[in-house]
Amino acid sequence: MSVPINFVIPAQWKAAYTMGEVVRYGALLKDSNTGQIVAHLQETGLLQNGLDIASGLANATPLNAVTSVIGVFQNHQIGKRLEQIQSAMVGLHTLSIANLAVTGLGIGVTVASTVVTLRRLDKLSKQVEDGFSEVTEARRRDEVDSWRANVRSELQELDELRVRSDVRHAAEQVARGARRLSDEMIERLRRSSDDETLNSGTATELITFLAALGGAQVRALCWLDEAAAAQHRATTIAQNFEEISLVLPADRLQGPAEFGSRVQALLGEVRALAASQPMLLETLQAKQISTRGYLSEVDAEENEPLLILPSAKFQLV
Repeated sequence: MSVPINFVIPAQWKAAYTMGEVVRYGALLKDSNTGQIVAHLQETGLLQNGLDIASGLANATPLNAVTSVIGVFQNHQIGKRLEQIQSAMVGLHTLSIANLAVTGLGIGVTVASTVVTLRRLDKLSKQVEDGFSEVTEARRRDEVDSWRANVRSELQELDELRVRSDVRHAAEQVARGARRLSDEMIERLRRSSDDETLNSGTATELITFLAALGGAQVRALCWLDEAAAAQHRATTIAQNFEEISLVLPADRLQGPAEFGSRVQALLGEVRALAASQPMLLETLQAKQISTRGYLSEVDAEENEPLLILPSAKFQLV
């Protein structure tokens, strides 16, 4: 059944967030007093289109990509309502989630294009190679490069779903392939907890690969309108990130201590995003919203980089 999706925009929540009435956890907004989930954050195609262009700039990095988006909108005249876009971007920063937009998992369900995701992975790889050349063995780089190539292949398959005639078969293949790759990487991280051979750079890459693969799995199942299956898969992904957080203590990673702390910060945010996804999918089912229709609507959004979906039990006053 397809029903209207009653989104609101971040500006409507700015005062409540500023006053501490609601708090953010991953892509969730919670009542600070009761802990009740009041809304879900969702990225849109407008945000990801801006990030796509920003990622191609010479001075763009994952940390400044979101900050560059407003300038990109101005320079390339993306969107027809610049003031609304700027206001929404201010809301994005106000909610303290700017850096989350560049993770592969997505804010809500990812709508990131394959192009922009692969650019981020390639830039991250270059940063790791430059920063860890002395402690990264050639054999391990070969292993990571092989995984990156496989991640690239799965993401490209995901991107083709919109033009495939055999969409169900193709989406099921993406979901299976992405899960298989994820399982291999998680096993590698488990082994690292025993032999302590993983450096912070490689750990960062693996976490980012896993986030991209997790986003691909959930998106593929949403594309099939398999909401219950997507929720179940999202729950498994969240459990995997919870396990990873236990096997990757910062003090057991090779490399400078500050890099280990960065790995833990990245993992903490990705883990929170992963924990948010099953609850979003539960809300979509409770509201009888088609997951494929949901993806189509947020992907096609042209005015707001970020939308908020009130939870099934919360009534917006």
